[in-house]
Formats: sequence, C-alpha cells, structure tokens
Amino acid sequence: MREKKSSCLTYTNGTKNWWMNTWCLNGSLHREDGPAVEFADGNKAWYLNDKKYIEQDFYRELYKRKIISKDELFIHLL
Repeated sequence: MREKKSSCLTYTNGTKNWWMNTWCLNGSLHREDGPAVEFADGNKAWYLNDKKYIEQDFYRELYKRKIISKDELFIHLL
C-alpha cells in the first residue's frame, strides 16, 4: 500500500500536528498512519488532505483509497 509522507510539528504544550507539506502555513493536515492531530490532553483528530474524519470513517476512507487492506480495516473497526 502507498503512503504519503507528512511532517510532524510539535508545539510547546505537547500537541502534535502532521502536515502534508513542510511549509505548515500552506500545508494541509494529513496523516495516513494515524491521527493528524494528537492534543496534549490525549484527544486525537484524523485528517486526510485537511478534511476531518471520525476515526472509523478515517479508516474506511483509507481502505477506499487502497491505502490499507480489508484485514487492516477490520482490525481498526473492532
């Protein structure tokens, strides 16, 4: 399966954001191997090309795009 690379930016409060482009102001939140935002308080948010998804729909979209296999989708939806 293919994967687009994204860059992680960690803020001083501990929040981490993954961006599709290293120029964060012009990039889009994007991560194909987990949440694109991990907040310092433990909450997470899933994005593909700046579009926000709930976790289950995020993995369904990865399957639809042929980024993960049917078995991987099943594991994430358990």
